Amino acid sequence: MLKKNKKIIYYWASNEENNNGEGFLAKNYLIFIKKNFKNYKLQPINNFNYSDQNTLFYKYLVPLIGALILWKYYIKNQKISYINYLPAWNIILILLLPPKTIIGPVSGSVNRDKFNLLILILSYLGIKILKYKYKKIIFSHDLLRKITDKNNDDFYFNFLLYKFKLERKTAKKKFDFIFYLREHSNKRNTFSINLIKNLSKKFKICIIGKNFIKRKNIYNQGYVTRNKALKLIAKSRFAVSGYENLYSYFMLDCLSNRLIIFYNKNFIINKNLIKTNLLIPIDYNNLDITKNIILKNINKKIPKKVNIKNLNFNDFFDNKTS
Repeated sequence: MLKKNKKIIYYWASNEENNNGEGFLAKNYLIFIKKNFKNYKLQPINNFNYSDQNTLFYKYLVPLIGALILWKYYIKNQKISYINYLPAWNIILILLLPPKTIIGPVSGSVNRDKFNLLILILSYLGIKILKYKYKKIIFSHDLLRKITDKNNDDFYFNFLLYKFKLERKTAKKKFDFIFYLREHSNKRNTFSINLIKNLSKKFKICIIGKNFIKRKNIYNQGYVTRNKALKLIAKSRFAVSGYENLYSYFMLDCLSNRLIIFYNKNFIINKNLIKTNLLIPIDYNNLDITKNIILKNINKKIPKKVNIKNLNFNDFFDNKTS
């Protein structure tokens, strides 16, 4: 039974799983909505149940179905929200979403090996349409900042950092390196696998996610819950971040546990946002250079400093209707 006068926000989320970044981002955004709509109950409307969410059907068609389902509640004058999957380049999805939808964090990357120019153009148009339809936009990261109006106060970046905190406890180290691998054309897995093969000759490697390789000194953990991932990260000394995204939850969790992180040099660290000496750039186009950078830095003893700006997004829902 709902409490008297308790209203409902009907929301669509393609992914609320706790073993990947997209699902965890959705959970954090739902917490954010609850904080700002205290007189509402959140009611999920996604009844699809797929164990494999990496299929083309689930990734690209199911979100469109979700947008169409939201129209039913919009027509009934109900409050609605679309949480994820919401890449800026998906213009069809953006056009399908009903007016007044509480939209979740906009995602997407413009650092791709394939169709980069097309994705860049579509993302630019998608952001323009979102701004016209919903006025304010919240982004999961700031990779799309370069194609937005940088001085627009209605753009809110880096929701990934919402509720970010540093871990206080330390764990006994079991692994030298930890990687998070996923099966995706933009992940540069061939490079990562070759790097893992090289490093595993001397070091213990923990891999969470896709099992690509089996050999001595490599410990494949598979897809794990976030709590399990945090424990594995805490037991590692170093991390290698992904090619296509700087502020992934994997990287942030590693930073939270004060691991030294090797990241794609193509990204520029926003020092007004993150101040740390734990991020070291590597070259994803040259395995030998990268290996030398890693070997040169792993024996350095440095004071571990992390300072991340507190982002609360408190005024995003200003002027909302209750």
